[in-house]
Amino acid sequence: MRNWSAVPFVFRFASARGWIPVVSLLLACVAPRAEAAGEALDSWTTARAKIAIATSQAGIVRDVWVDAMQGRVTLAGKVPLSTDVSKIVSAVEKVQGVREVRSLLERADYVPPQVDPGEVLLQVKEALGDGPIRLEGVSDGIVQIGGTAPSLLDQVGAYQKVLQIDGVRGIESTVEPPDVLYTKETRQKWVELGRKGESMPGPYQDLWLTGAVKLRFAGYPKIPARTINVDTRNSVVMLFGVVPNQEGRAAAGRQAEVVDRVERVENQVQVDPRIDIAASKADDPKTEAAVKEALKEYGPLASMQNTVTVKDGVATLKGAAKTDEHALAAALLARSVDGVRAVRNELTVER
Repeated sequence: MRNWSAVPFVFRFASARGWIPVVSLLLACVAPRAEAAGEALDSWTTARAKIAIATSQAGIVRDVWVDAMQGRVTLAGKVPLSTDVSKIVSAVEKVQGVREVRSLLERADYVPPQVDPGEVLLQVKEALGDGPIRLEGVSDGIVQIGGTAPSLLDQVGAYQKVLQIDGVRGIESTVEPPDVLYTKETRQKWVELGRKGESMPGPYQDLWLTGAVKLRFAGYPKIPARTINVDTRNSVVMLFGVVPNQEGRAAAGRQAEVVDRVERVENQVQVDPRIDIAASKADDPKTEAAVKEALKEYGPLASMQNTVTVKDGVATLKGAAKTDEHALAAALLARSVDGVRAVRNELTVER
């Protein structure tokens, strides 16, 4: 039985003892198989959305960032004027688990460089290597991909490598997105590396970092965590969304920067004073009821046996969770409720 208490404590513990105490908590933020939790949790939804965008035939999408919060997907970044944003949004809307899509995408006057087709072909071959996701051809900047993907993260990682190559305008794929976010072998390898003080680069570490940053935000009252989105690529953390003041924006950037293994933080959070994220006087009973209702109604967490108390806007979660991933999801969901300033996660995980 494991007990994850206050968020700041979790990170002090992780810093002192290495990654092992939090690897299983933050490796997925979601059940490894979608059907194991019923309705998809956010990391699974985000991965499927990224795959949908890569294959949307909308144009160049290399700089699109994605984050899901309880099925509400936010898109940010810059795309060329020639890219069809409506196709991107439409592709994400069709992803299982997506409830709504908000686009903060900006159009940029960007002219793609002219690259020799032969050079594009060589770079794509190098990016994909000899893995099960294979190159079938390149035509006019569109990369045709076939084969199979061991997991959603493997598929996301392969597509992101391809999209970052100059001269690539999109992906056509016959690869069916698997129902596994990561494989058991991947998780075991991650744990073994953690024992050595090492990490697994690519989409696996990116997933860990996204979860770590979100969990850190959940424990700090000055950060409006429910309006800040997080995505990570190659250990670079992108923050986006809208907050009511500069203080919240700056605090988010500072807290993201101190998470272990973050190489750089791109803080693209917008400030809009018209955003009202918290009442001046907290109504704890009302907030407590709202948190309980949110946990009850959200499919993957509906069967959890837990208690919720709220005092001065700080929500404390106690009881049992199926897995570490469900405990993390519960903390993030509670933090998203109006009136919650911070979360103490004291859920226990029984194995």
